[in-house]
Amino acid sequence: MYLSYAEEIIDPTAGDARELSDLAGRAEGVGLTCDLLTIVPLSEPWESELPKGHYRSGNSPLEALHDGARRVSAGEVDAVVIRGVEPLKSGYSRDERHSLMDIYHGVTIPEGYQLVAEEFLKGMGLSNEWFKDCAEALFDNYLSTYEKRHLGEAKLPGIRWYQPVTPLFRGVDCANPLIDYSGQILLTTARGASLLGLTELVEVEGVGLGEASGDGPENAKEISSFSHLKEAIRLCEAASGLSIKALMTNGCCAIELYICYPVVPLAFILASGAVPSVDEVVSYLERQPVTVTGGMNLARAPWNCPALRATVAVYREMLEKSLPYGLIHGNGGLGYKQGVAILAR
Repeated sequence: MYLSYAEEIIDPTAGDARELSDLAGRAEGVGLTCDLLTIVPLSEPWESELPKGHYRSGNSPLEALHDGARRVSAGEVDAVVIRGVEPLKSGYSRDERHSLMDIYHGVTIPEGYQLVAEEFLKGMGLSNEWFKDCAEALFDNYLSTYEKRHLGEAKLPGIRWYQPVTPLFRGVDCANPLIDYSGQILLTTARGASLLGLTELVEVEGVGLGEASGDGPENAKEISSFSHLKEAIRLCEAASGLSIKALMTNGCCAIELYICYPVVPLAFILASGAVPSVDEVVSYLERQPVTVTGGMNLARAPWNCPALRATVAVYREMLEKSLPYGLIHGNGGLGYKQGVAILAR
């Protein structure tokens, strides 16, 4: 089962009339049955009931990838389109954005992640100084990738972004949602790709999902154990027959961790076994890029769609650099949902 096509539109300029292509229509036009799975935008209230085939949270693109891959592999449909459209920058006023992002009823998302990070450090017996050193190394890692990706054109954060916004996070450590994003991917069999004339195929080797018992600040302690992340990693490895530790260290894998707040990628690096001890995290980050895009502050974060964007970016990176593997991480809410996917050529 293959990821056979991907496209995205980022921050279109005024008068730009581009739209995502009608992949479902193309598939049906050559006689393929096709499902459309939708990543809902911020305008869909956080606690609303969603219709079938609609997904919400930062982990939802990997949930859709899991479900879509299963349906195609089982022969239930010939193709699946996973699509998200999020006009975060132009589609809402500042007040509307803030109101819709108030999903924890007065506790801001940075404040919620502060609680998760505090519990994470307490549970691991680690210091605030260790965390801040790692957060700085993470940002330097993202910045190096981002500057290489945007040679001479990188738009870097102003000085205020380097100031603390919580006791553990600076502005640059936090996801920046000011982006207009549209993206989609197509899952098919080899036969379906052939009928569509698509030749740039990447196999979906495995997707693993994990979930804590609840989201929100009141669940910060449980979330901070990241046992559900370890379960997602285990399930992904079992499905793919591949070692995520090896992919994180062999230099042959396009990696996009979910880096909304430093506690999330740090939890992944440790849970994956990429480093032998907590003392090795900074040196690991000095040699191994953990994003393809430059991350969710510098490259921005389209609400529920960062893992969809990551999938597009990893797919393209694998093709452009002839890399044999790709690794994508998803994270929902304050980290209560976790997802991991492995792609292979």
